[in-house]
Amino acid sequence: MKALHAGIFDDHDLGGDLIFKKGLERNGCTVETFDYRAIAAREGRASMERSFAEAARGKDIVLIGKGEGLSRGILGEVRRSGATVLLWYGDTRPEPEPWLLDLLSEVDCYFMSSGGWELERYFKDGRPGRAAYYFPPVDPDLVEKYTHLPSNTQDVIFTGRAYSITGPERREIIAYLRRRGDVRMYGGAEYGPGILGKSTRLVQRLVGKTSYVRGEAYVAAIKSARIGIGVNAFEGVPRYTSDRLSHFLTFGTFFLPKYFPELDRLFVEDEELVWFRDIASLEDSISYYLHNESEREAIAAAGQAKVLRDLNCNEMVAMMLDVARSGRSDRYPWAEVFG
Repeated sequence: MKALHAGIFDDHDLGGDLIFKKGLERNGCTVETFDYRAIAAREGRASMERSFAEAARGKDIVLIGKGEGLSRGILGEVRRSGATVLLWYGDTRPEPEPWLLDLLSEVDCYFMSSGGWELERYFKDGRPGRAAYYFPPVDPDLVEKYTHLPSNTQDVIFTGRAYSITGPERREIIAYLRRRGDVRMYGGAEYGPGILGKSTRLVQRLVGKTSYVRGEAYVAAIKSARIGIGVNAFEGVPRYTSDRLSHFLTFGTFFLPKYFPELDRLFVEDEELVWFRDIASLEDSISYYLHNESEREAIAAAGQAKVLRDLNCNEMVAMMLDVARSGRSDRYPWAEVFG
């Protein structure tokens, strides 16, 4: 099967498009990449779209990562050329972004890391041919690549950015972690939801901080922790999680996320993953698992085995191709498809 993959490829190893590309290849696709953002920056949007349409000719599928900067018209042209258009979107927002809803009417299969009512809302409002849930997949090859990085050199870390649109639960938990004084913070979330709407990295330059890490430094931070803490930008969305859950479990670090709806459909509680529901249970869990190393490491190992075996890019892309071909997939008990 010939595939054109439009996304971001000048990226670190945990970049979503790089992981999906590997999944396509492992499922027998011949993949041509198209970095639409870089080409648009270099040549302008109109030239980029002409090149995109040309690259899509003769392809069986076109997979788009996010897709902002592409137009509904060019997706329609690509579909009329005979390609099946797939689009994956890993974000969530208080309200769907208008540019995305506009694109979806020319998308055959829309894949979103939010399920239930949120996925259904995008299906009804954007009107893609189908809409399906996916869990942010992992790349098992990265475990071996980063074995040289040390593990368990610090107790507790939190990684996350200072999003201006974050919900109150995330802000409260980050404030608690800051007050503790024993949690290493990475990414800028510790500076609050932003200063005058400025980006995380600009905020850090303004205040003279350097907690933003990327690439190998980000993996090193993950591996260094005995416990990683996670809380999504928004609560209450079924099965929606930041891809940090996948990142921490990939490298076998014990990860303690705030519970989100249907998390227990993805992992077995207290065997593959431990979660908290409020600050009191977070405090109890940090204390307990810092002092019970063997139990902590057993759960971390089971969680890692789960994602490497079942939630890897090979299996996730196979599920997506099932949906594209037939509108259904039996690969996961939580598989969900509208349309």
